Amino acid sequence: MDSFSPSELDWERISDILKGRVQLGPKIVTVDINSVCNLNCVFCRSQSKLVRHFPQCELCLNRVLKTIKSLVPLGLEEVNVSGDGEPILHSYFKRFIQELVDLGIKVNISTNLTILTEDVLNSLSKADSIGVNFCSFSNYKLIHGRDLASQVVRNLISLVNFIRDNGSHTSVDIDFVLSRPTLRYAFEVTELAKRLGIGVEFVMVYGEDLPKGLFFESEKEFKPVLRQIHSLYPQGTNAIWFVEKTSPFSFSRCFIGWFHCFIDVFGGIHFCCQHPGTQFAEWQEDFKTLWFSPNAQKKRDSLTHLNPRNCHHCNYCAEGLLLSWVEKEVRKREKSG
Repeated sequence: MDSFSPSELDWERISDILKGRVQLGPKIVTVDINSVCNLNCVFCRSQSKLVRHFPQCELCLNRVLKTIKSLVPLGLEEVNVSGDGEPILHSYFKRFIQELVDLGIKVNISTNLTILTEDVLNSLSKADSIGVNFCSFSNYKLIHGRDLASQVVRNLISLVNFIRDNGSHTSVDIDFVLSRPTLRYAFEVTELAKRLGIGVEFVMVYGEDLPKGLFFESEKEFKPVLRQIHSLYPQGTNAIWFVEKTSPFSFSRCFIGWFHCFIDVFGGIHFCCQHPGTQFAEWQEDFKTLWFSPNAQKKRDSLTHLNPRNCHHCNYCAEGLLLSWVEKEVRKREKSG
């Protein structure tokens, strides 16, 4: 994982945090565009009691685009396209990606890559980054619910080759969800990524309402494995982050409410897609009013006193804003004018 490298707008946001105010819109918007999926992963929110009985649905992408366009002048820099389902299955996925690209902002896509038609391939190659959810080859059906491991690997090879042959700037990583059921497969997935010359991004399972057996109770359960992963592929994974950085089980502050906004597939507006306690509104047309509302600010202030359990891969909290040098640097900048 790269070190947090703040942009000029980031410094303004950090200054706002120290002053307890908000003047800019979100830097990043994550959108769950649908809840339709062709897999049944053991760690997915669809396994949650809160989600599994909800009807399969899609967000209206015209509304999403209207919101995103209104936020670009307020400092929006990138959009993460994901879902409680598989985003590629959205009826207007290809058009949505093209419109985001035309806005000139960074586009990141999360997918299981079980589907790769020529149109999908062209759409994916326009993104800045693609995260492919893949947590086992030898036992893919056990982890992901269907026996599609070979198909996903073929699609992954086709995607990587297409990007390289066409000179695309798109980066491709395997997103590996760390949990008790998946940890044993971390080595085989890392070996695959190394052979393909792509990265592996480790993230933690989340959801307080998910089965308890998914969660690690202690860092001792995963640190030895990730230390070996780092030795195996030191430049290709973020494993060292989990081994050497500040313990993610002891975070006491969270500043994501100044940087990030998450729109769920049912219209809820949250600051964080990992933490269920960060919803501050239901989606309305005038999104800017929601973002700058007293209710949103109250929620931001409350987040600085939470103890988020699942912030292991978050640039804005764990890797960046919790570090003491950030506050010191802001103070220097303020003194120097």
